[in-house]
Amino acid sequence: LIAKPKYNPFYFGHALTRRHKCILLLGIIAVSTFSCWWIGITERSPSQPKHHKRTKSEGIFGSPSFRLSHLDYASFWHDVPMKPSTTDPAMIHIITEIPQTVTAKMEVSKQRSHNIIAQDMNKDGSPRYHTYGIPFFNYGLIAQTWEDPNLKSTQGLEGDNDPLDVMELGSSILKMGSIT
Repeated sequence: LIAKPKYNPFYFGHALTRRHKCILLLGIIAVSTFSCWWIGITERSPSQPKHHKRTKSEGIFGSPSFRLSHLDYASFWHDVPMKPSTTDPAMIHIITEIPQTVTAKMEVSKQRSHNIIAQDMNKDGSPRYHTYGIPFFNYGLIAQTWEDPNLKSTQGLEGDNDPLDVMELGSSILKMGSIT
């Protein structure tokens, strides 16, 4: 099954310019002098990823209008407890912003009320996407944390003024907005 790709930010390779004439995915290459073709198994669905049942989405996924809020917590960042109510002190809550395989750069918005999950934007106002391929991990944050940009490590690194980031390397795709 061969399909000619159209511009769609949900396909890997969306950031390629017209000068690029081939795409390599899963070890399959298809090259044409005038256009790029690929095998159908490399195509990804442009539909919205599943979000947790205790969340509510508004707007169009992949656009500035998209927002995801939680039905039980006013703010993903400030109201979700950092630790679950278990006896293991090493356990923490992870809030999933970007499920595995999703290339749209979603994040908890510090500027919007209730710190909803929203599409991250480039400086020119266009939606931001990962350009390094299809993520093989779930990405999110640890609630009630913050990296102070005024503190520097011994290596000279400083915080980014955001909650602590986390990558979950499990075998399943977590739902956007899930608290794990």
